[in-house]
Amino acid sequence: MKNRAIVLISLCAIVAIAFKAYSGTNSFVFEQFPLNEKLSSNSVTRTFQDWEGYVWFGTKDGLCRFDGYDIKVFRSSAQTPGKLTNNEIECITEDRNGKLWIGTLEGINILDKRSFSLKPFENRFTENERINSIVCDSRGYIWIATSNYGVLKVNPQNLKFERFSKDADSRLKLRSNNISHIFEDRAGNIWISSWKDGLCFIASSDKKVHYLPKIGLSNNPFRLFQDNEGLYWICTWGDGVYNMTLDALDKTTILPVKLTATSPQIDKIVYSIIQDDKSGHIWIVTFNGLFLLEKAGNDAFTLLNGKNYVGKTTGGIFHEIYKDRSGNLWLGTLGEGLYRLDLKNLPFENFPLNENENSVNSFVTHFCETGSGNLYLALDRKGLFKFNMATKEINKIPNTQLAGFSSICAIASIQRSNEIWIANEGNDNVYVFEENGTNIGFKRAFSLKNNDENSIRVIFEDKNKNVWIGSNSGLNKISINGTVEIFPLNMKFINTIGQDTEGNIWVGTEKNGLFILKRNIENSSGIRYTAHRIQLRKDNFESHSIQSIHATKKGDIYIGTKEGFIYHYENGKINEISGQYSITDGKILDLLEDNYGNLWISTTKQIIRHNPASNASTYFSTSNGVLISSFYKDSQIKLKSGQILFGGNKGICSFDPSMQQLPSKSVEQKVSITDILVQNKSIFEEQLNHLYNPNRNKVTLKYVEKNLGIEFSVLDYISATNTQYAYKLSGVDDKWNYVGNNRRFVNYADLQEGTYTFNVKATDENGVWSDKITSLEIQILPPFYRSWWAYLLYLLASLAILYFLYRNFSNRLRLRHDLRISKIEKEKTEELVQTKLRYFTNITHELLTPLTIIMLEIEKMQRKLSDTQSSQFGVVKDNVLRLRRLIEQILYFRKAESGNMKLKVSRGDIIAFVDRICMQNFKTLFDNKGLNFSYSSENKHFDAYFDSDKIDKIIYNLLSNAYKHTPADGSVDVKIDIYKKDLYDYMSFSVTDTGDGISENDLPYIFDRFYITSTSDQSQSHGIGLALTYDLIKIHKGDISVSSKLHEGTTFTFNIPVSSEFYSEEEIQTEEYTQLQEPVKSLEEISTEDSEKLSEETTSKEFTLLIVEDNKDLREIIYEHFEKKYNVYMAENGVQAQKMMQDIDADIVISDVMMPEMDGLTFCRIMKNDIKTSHISVLMLTAKDSTQDRIDCYEAGADGYISKPFEMKVLEARIKNLINSRSQKIKKFQLNHDVSITTMEYSSIDEEYLKTAISKVEDKLADESYDFEHFAMDMSSSKSTLHRKLKSLTGLSPWEFIRNIRLKHAAQMLKNNVGNISEIAFKVGFNDPKYFSRCFKSEFGMTPKEFQDMNKV
Repeated sequence: MKNRAIVLISLCAIVAIAFKAYSGTNSFVFEQFPLNEKLSSNSVTRTFQDWEGYVWFGTKDGLCRFDGYDIKVFRSSAQTPGKLTNNEIECITEDRNGKLWIGTLEGINILDKRSFSLKPFENRFTENERINSIVCDSRGYIWIATSNYGVLKVNPQNLKFERFSKDADSRLKLRSNNISHIFEDRAGNIWISSWKDGLCFIASSDKKVHYLPKIGLSNNPFRLFQDNEGLYWICTWGDGVYNMTLDALDKTTILPVKLTATSPQIDKIVYSIIQDDKSGHIWIVTFNGLFLLEKAGNDAFTLLNGKNYVGKTTGGIFHEIYKDRSGNLWLGTLGEGLYRLDLKNLPFENFPLNENENSVNSFVTHFCETGSGNLYLALDRKGLFKFNMATKEINKIPNTQLAGFSSICAIASIQRSNEIWIANEGNDNVYVFEENGTNIGFKRAFSLKNNDENSIRVIFEDKNKNVWIGSNSGLNKISINGTVEIFPLNMKFINTIGQDTEGNIWVGTEKNGLFILKRNIENSSGIRYTAHRIQLRKDNFESHSIQSIHATKKGDIYIGTKEGFIYHYENGKINEISGQYSITDGKILDLLEDNYGNLWISTTKQIIRHNPASNASTYFSTSNGVLISSFYKDSQIKLKSGQILFGGNKGICSFDPSMQQLPSKSVEQKVSITDILVQNKSIFEEQLNHLYNPNRNKVTLKYVEKNLGIEFSVLDYISATNTQYAYKLSGVDDKWNYVGNNRRFVNYADLQEGTYTFNVKATDENGVWSDKITSLEIQILPPFYRSWWAYLLYLLASLAILYFLYRNFSNRLRLRHDLRISKIEKEKTEELVQTKLRYFTNITHELLTPLTIIMLEIEKMQRKLSDTQSSQFGVVKDNVLRLRRLIEQILYFRKAESGNMKLKVSRGDIIAFVDRICMQNFKTLFDNKGLNFSYSSENKHFDAYFDSDKIDKIIYNLLSNAYKHTPADGSVDVKIDIYKKDLYDYMSFSVTDTGDGISENDLPYIFDRFYITSTSDQSQSHGIGLALTYDLIKIHKGDISVSSKLHEGTTFTFNIPVSSEFYSEEEIQTEEYTQLQEPVKSLEEISTEDSEKLSEETTSKEFTLLIVEDNKDLREIIYEHFEKKYNVYMAENGVQAQKMMQDIDADIVISDVMMPEMDGLTFCRIMKNDIKTSHISVLMLTAKDSTQDRIDCYEAGADGYISKPFEMKVLEARIKNLINSRSQKIKKFQLNHDVSITTMEYSSIDEEYLKTAISKVEDKLADESYDFEHFAMDMSSSKSTLHRKLKSLTGLSPWEFIRNIRLKHAAQMLKNNVGNISEIAFKVGFNDPKYFSRCFKSEFGMTPKEFQDMNKV
């Protein structure tokens, strides 16, 4: 037992571990720059920060730019020869134009940062010269220190310079031309250090050089620096460091730096110096490394060796120490790159494990704080330790029961009993300990029921003093009275347990998701819970692996998952916030809330502090000083003091939330565009820098350069990992894209032509978004054929074409200008003529109705008088016909003038046609006037294609002209000739008279409308005939000419083509159309047979006529003529006639076309579309006589058409024809043995009606009781309408129609021999075969037997 105790004590001593914390001066530790491998050389000679915030590193092999994330290198190489005059950088400064002046071993290079173009500074004193120092003074001048030519003062605006040297021509003489350093103090004085020739300064007045006394034995000042208190520090090469003061009279006091008695001495060679902003320490770089001068009092300093403040370094040889504007210190080394020191107050403290090098490295897995304030922690593989934060010491707990606890998997401080409950990996026991002074003692142990998996994951005490234990097997609750309750639900592999403000228990599992145990009732048996599973979904993904649950003081629930989701549960609503606010995408380990309402999130590699109010986040990781690189789940605790601890692979990181709270207001955080990549190449390369316009901050790309990458940074070199970004591109992105702190670049592929604006913003290190937005204009040029210069070429070409056209048409335009006045007058005259012509055209339509009345009255009077007396009316009748022809001529003229007249040619004998016109219509007129008329043609007959209507009017006008203007005893000669031209047949027609002739002045206008020659009788000529003739010949594709001599005679000749090839298919008409084209004009056109039929008057009034005519006289004349033969009714217009049709059974309707209220065409359409009146024949009367007018009438459903004026006998013949046609249809229907009516030419609506009627009878064919009443019901018609309709269409009453259909079906059955006569009789609805035979014989003129025998084969 004693030996065992000795071993235990020895073991405790061995495993005792101490923490080392950063404190005091020792907290200054230079960390190795993480991007050293990207530097062009690891020997860094100079560091410089420009006004934008970029940090530039001069190395032994090129220039590097650091933007907080990446390095960009500028150097001469095989690919970019001559980019720098020399790659070894000696010094860097920036002028007021933002250009960098870079001094090298061989001259100076000027870098324009806006376009990234590098150009050498061309000056004979700097070319191939080593440049030791460059300074931009407060007035903007550049001071250059050379090795052999003294100092150059350069105006960067025009590059004019002044040289100060020891040469005789120098305005201000120096003691040496080898200048090692230039420095400007706060007063604007320029200090010049000469190699081994002392120190001098040029006052701001720039008028005199002030030389200082000798400094040390070597008199070799190398660097000069002025601290925060205005004290000058002179670093020498060989004599250490001196302090200097300068009074108002420019007198100096120079003394060696005062050191404390115990302080080591400063090295003799010191070549870099800086003062930090945190504590005011002076840092110097010497031949022996880095040192720090710490003020000790009495103006004395203590020298501290800097090797304690630099991380792992092998050489310890440093070139320069530099302080940027944020107070960070940069240390350039020889061969080891850069080191960096952040002097800001960090809101955390690291406690590294100071472990034995021979032992296995451990990591902190769990924390536990007891009610007494003691803090315990578990180390993996090493058990339980006690940690004293005051002394930073950790000690192994000397308890034999804990000796085997190498892998503690759960630990909790149970407040209800002041106990510590511990579970160890590999068994199902819970071990209970209690504190005993400075030690803890074992109290008891117990095992869980049904814990087959042997692994306890979490121990949790709720507000009601119940202890919940979650394991791989499920959930157990241990009440304050010791009762154990097992929850048998599917809650295995439990990772975390929490309790909300309402007392509900939340359980997170590894495989089965999230559960809530809702608190229901509390009675003597305890609190009862109802379990529910809660689904956590993000888009279509459901999270099953819950790592942490935390209930806030406000009652909100936060749930962290293995996939990196953080769900916020509030008032029954779940919202995923990690992706929404770009918090993290790493695996969530633990969630905690501090006293300020911030949410602390641990992931595998970093700690995140999130402010739910502003959604700002701050990130802590190794990149900004956190010791731990791999955090451990459940290795976290919030202490009673408010501090938050996280454990991991290297120790503990303690955060004090009170030190640095997240600001709620926005900050001015500027984002810089650090690089622009076009087709994966930087535009800041010399071959691409022309694409960027720095003055407008605009990138202009060609159409093929559509792949664009943009890199950006806030130029924060310490907290870059805490900065979050958001960007959007107008025209592409509708809203901001939040990319968190993981990306600071964006790529766009296949951008289309146009102008875009790229906007980017960022947060500060605390995650608060800045209102400042950085913009970049991007223009993608169109392809060359859509570029502005291409459009300019198009425009120039168009202008050239327009100019050419203008030149070609300039003469015409001048002529038009000259004729403008006459044209206006002509247009006014033409407008007046057209108005008159339209008026007269309308009047001519109205004249045709009175002419019709006159014609009918003459005809009536002729019938009443004897043949001798009636001949006196011939003259009147002829003049009526003449007047009609004149009216028709005016109508044709108007139609030709308006362009509505179309050519309608047909095949015919053109010689016979012309002969009939000349000999039959004009021969008698010429003979009566005493004119000698001759007609000649070499052809007796000739088949040709011509428009007979137009040729008739052409010849009529020409012959009428010759008749009017040729006096008695004169002659008129007509000649016709058929000839060929270009393989086409033509007819030539000429009329020669010996009349008055036409004056030469009148000949050019002879075919103009309304033109009357000077030799014509103004009262007898209307100026229409020849104009109409000319138009008709042009329509017929012909031409006309005239030759005349005054008082001798005139010859008119026209030629027209008569071959079918000359006309289109639309112009060649069929015979049917030709017949349709021929109007009924006179009684002579009616055959003798028809005349004889018309003479037979019908004495009975079997038929009914309805006359619809708006002219009262014409209406009454027609009524008077037909009222003896027919039942005649009259109506004034279509509306009145439509009402009358409901009361009368009309057989024929005679209707005018043009009527008020409702015209005849509309009335006809209504009738023909109404089943009650569709069978009634309609005859149209109209003053319109064109082909289209006839077509309109027939399309409206008219059965006939007569143009005005007409003769009564013509109208009577047409009525008789309609009656006969109707009678023939009735007779054909009745005698036809076939039931089908498709061949009987009914109108479509009547045919459908009859088919319906037949089908209704066929449906009841065998029903002997089927009668008129049933028939009317089946037809959905009144009895009167059904009777009228069937009587009109078939001549049969409804009962006779039923019998007719039955007998027709019987005839078909007899014909097909489908049964005997009696059977057939019964099948068609006859119950008496004898009666059937009588009816059959009456219908078809033979008995059924005779019909059957006749149709036998």
